[in-house]
Amino acid sequence: MKRNSDIYAELLTAYDAVCFRTVRVLRSSAEIYGAIMEDNEIEPDNWEALDSLSTRRSTVSQLQLAGQTAAGCMLEDLRKDMDSLLNNLLLFVVRAALAGEWTLARSKRRLGSIGFTLEPSSPGFPTFVAGVAAFAFCWALAWLVYSGQFIQEPGDPSIASLRAVIMTTLYPLVNFPLVYHFKQRYAFANENIFGRLPMQFILSIGLVGTVVIFLPVQVLFDLYQFPGEPSSRVVLYDLPLLIFPWGFGTMTALLVQDSTWGRRSRQTRQMRDGLVFGGGMLAMLAISMAIYQVVPMPAMRLVDGMTASRFFANLAVPSFLFGFIIGHLMIGWLREAAARYPVWKQDLATPSLVGV
Repeated sequence: MKRNSDIYAELLTAYDAVCFRTVRVLRSSAEIYGAIMEDNEIEPDNWEALDSLSTRRSTVSQLQLAGQTAAGCMLEDLRKDMDSLLNNLLLFVVRAALAGEWTLARSKRRLGSIGFTLEPSSPGFPTFVAGVAAFAFCWALAWLVYSGQFIQEPGDPSIASLRAVIMTTLYPLVNFPLVYHFKQRYAFANENIFGRLPMQFILSIGLVGTVVIFLPVQVLFDLYQFPGEPSSRVVLYDLPLLIFPWGFGTMTALLVQDSTWGRRSRQTRQMRDGLVFGGGMLAMLAISMAIYQVVPMPAMRLVDGMTASRFFANLAVPSFLFGFIIGHLMIGWLREAAARYPVWKQDLATPSLVGV
């Protein structure tokens, strides 16, 4: 109270005002209702008969209706004042509990001890990103083990395997925090007031991670994976492969918009997120194959001599499943975490106020 003396003084003033007003409002309402009942010889607890008076078309009935309406309005205003006082009281108690402890954990324990219902805290965003990156890492390893006996990696096999693991892990590790940061802090990364998508942000955010992170890493792997070939030729021809990190960031920025899929159920949104992400990975693979017919990308030599069934089983299906799992399980969480306002949270006046 000493640290928040100004707020405490305002709270006391509001409390005193409501206390005095309560007496006046209740007394005035009782007098109005008593006069109406006495004039019509109605029992004090016969509210149905009192309501029936409003249907009579006479001057006396109209006066009675006006008095009844005035009493109801006074009681409604009093209820609003009391709700406002209660909300301010709850905020003051929460502020006092948070200000009186050194750590957030101790503040939560204090709030729980005085009767607040504490919602379980969700894992932090760094933990979430680490989990997604771990999934991508394990997926790449599993793909290498599964396809190792069917696919001949071009260039140095050990560097090619390391490239597949590192690049796959970097896709969510770079793009998820990047989209999350801009979506939460900058208006141009969100829909405008007319509900239009920020297409410039969606199409360009993938380029940021691609140019800053993925391009140097890819150049480094190109130089070590194909040491016996001209460096400039290898780096230049492999540039179209950057469509994968760009497309990953673009799909993420598109799906995390607040109005994506509207008010549909969580299961429906998750399924559509998965289908869009999986379809996007397949589309990028198809574009890469089309470019490979024109540009001899060194890293794409792994498809040389591969039958259609082998390509479908070892590249198309894993690419779709990788995108589908990430979209289905992780994009929805990222969308809610990156929302600028907690639109799905409960009313702040509820006992779970500490979750704000």
